[in-house]
Amino acid sequence: MAANDIPAPQDFSAFEGTRPVNERQQFDVAALSAWLGTHVEGFAGPITVEQFAGGQSNPTFKLITPARSYMMRSKPGPAAKLLPSAHVIEREYRVMDALAGTDIPIARMFALCEDESVIGREFYVMEFIEGRVLWDQALPGMTPSERGAIYNEMNRGSIRWTSLKRDSRPTANLATISSVRSVAGANNTLRRKPSLSMR
Repeated sequence: MAANDIPAPQDFSAFEGTRPVNERQQFDVAALSAWLGTHVEGFAGPITVEQFAGGQSNPTFKLITPARSYMMRSKPGPAAKLLPSAHVIEREYRVMDALAGTDIPIARMFALCEDESVIGREFYVMEFIEGRVLWDQALPGMTPSERGAIYNEMNRGSIRWTSLKRDSRPTANLATISSVRSVAGANNTLRRKPSLSMR
């Protein structure tokens, strides 16, 4: 490819970092903190909540405490206002939780809340791990060897996933894991995480 055929890097700045919580997605932070105090081992507030910018149909938040940060994903609203098959965050949680202890790099899952009375929607809380989000698949600004190393690791992650033995996964989660390989595959690819959280 000639140098002048290389596409210019895209601007993904609108999708990067965190911002104040969108007005439509605000919730009772005190109620969330109280719930976390009884369901997440070692949790201690107070918490500051920031929302990750752009790109997710399920709002994703950074929960910051004096000791550590967490990531929270939620449905965009109460189930009664959503399509039954949409925004199935509980499935995300169960898939990633079932992968704990396997060879798949995965952030730790802390708690799933399916009780909408807590903050008005279902949500789950997971470990927050600092990392890069590689928005542009062309990986601009990297050398060929750097790009190759990243794609090789992505391929190794895919191989780990497809090589998982059925008897190595919790029995109760076999059907769940088998039906949504893309969740863990995307999670591992960017991990960015082990982190982050899927955005």
